Amino acid sequence: MKKLFITLLVLSVSTVFYAQSMESPYFDNFEKGRSLVNVFLGNDIYFTSDINLKRTQGFEGQYEYCIKKGVSLGIFASYLRQNFEFDNKGEYESKYSDFSFGVIANYQLFHFIDRFIFYGGGKLGYKKSSVKFESSQNELAIEPDYSGILGGLQVGTRFFLSDRIAAHIEVGGYYTPAHSELGKLVAATRVGVSFGF
Repeated sequence: MKKLFITLLVLSVSTVFYAQSMESPYFDNFEKGRSLVNVFLGNDIYFTSDINLKRTQGFEGQYEYCIKKGVSLGIFASYLRQNFEFDNKGEYESKYSDFSFGVIANYQLFHFIDRFIFYGGGKLGYKKSSVKFESSQNELAIEPDYSGILGGLQVGTRFFLSDRIAAHIEVGGYYTPAHSELGKLVAATRVGVSFGF
């Protein structure tokens, strides 16, 4: 009985959220056949094996196509880079960069005060990373490239500034075997603009 009650409660809440999302005039941007282009600036934070956090900065572009109302599939590409110091004196430095691309899927969950539309989704792709090490003695070593599959989840919201333009915030996390010293678990934050057409 308890499980049945919880199940009905979850379904009821989900139905309310779905109904709310359909009522927003800005939800027209997610009708079947509509497209969105998202342009982001963002950070990736790597959880390393020694419990330190390493952060990279860069940009990401996404294209989404709505296959049905509120459901979109698309592609993404991102480039991030950063310099890291490996000791307190700054004697060793690493120049890190990575390029990622793949597919995304999002489901528009509900809206808040019409203009805020919240979504959740997943990401699957391929990441190629490279690291160049330098020291204060002008020694130089090139670390082999790291490459691998990435997969993760994201949630976000769009605040529509006009009928077709929205400010966009997204947070998420993904796992990739493409790194050694940086770590494999990554928290991602993105801030940008979405264009509907």
